[in-house]
Amino acid sequence: MERLFKLQFRVLLLVLFLLPVSLVSQVYTGEVIGGSDMPETNKKERRQRSTSTSAGKQKYIKLTYFMPEMYPYAYYSEGPFIPGSGPVFGALFERGGFRFFSDNFMINGMANIGLYSGFGLGVEVHDFNLKDDFDGYKLPFFFVDYKIGPDFRFEISNNLKFDLYGSIGALASYGGLIYGSYSGGPEFTYQQRVPVLTLQTGVGFNVVLMNWLILGTHFTFADGTYKYTIDNEFGSTEENYDVSLNSFRVSIGFFP
Repeated sequence: MERLFKLQFRVLLLVLFLLPVSLVSQVYTGEVIGGSDMPETNKKERRQRSTSTSAGKQKYIKLTYFMPEMYPYAYYSEGPFIPGSGPVFGALFERGGFRFFSDNFMINGMANIGLYSGFGLGVEVHDFNLKDDFDGYKLPFFFVDYKIGPDFRFEISNNLKFDLYGSIGALASYGGLIYGSYSGGPEFTYQQRVPVLTLQTGVGFNVVLMNWLILGTHFTFADGTYKYTIDNEFGSTEENYDVSLNSFRVSIGFFP
């Protein structure tokens, strides 16, 4: 837990440091590009090469392979996070945008700084490590994901661009319901009392091809406490589970 907090804190400091820079977006190295003294042929070449990096917003849609660790920080003998349990498959649908505030470019007109944001809805199918004779219902974990942060875009050509971005935001999770019994025995229920809401930080990388196709990866760092009510033949109890929600995401998307 302490190591995760230190890592989150470092990523948070990086994002908070770069965020004002992206909002101002007036960083230059070398000669200013786009001035009135630039030859007309060079202006035309720059416009053709930098269409997607000029001032304005590019909206995107992504489908992401999303697998949070769902790893408990302690040993639990019952509930959804017992030894042997874990994620099976997860997916996240995300919409968002890249916004560039200025037409003034860095690195001889090949790069710019902007702002990245995204909102996603996801699901994670979970193996609760129940016995083979379990008879009942199991629901997956559902996620809501919002993040924002600075983006650095570098253009090799109009058909090949790279995005490197940081993110900070919120991650919410709810679900993981279990209701049933073993071989017709006493029924039991594991039900989450309130949604998890936690801070999330991360860093990501995109490759933009042909000015519309996006291939990306994203590392996110978060942890949360799942608060459950457990009902069984012995009565009703409450249990809190501290869980790692770190994730490595792989996505494919496009600019509509």
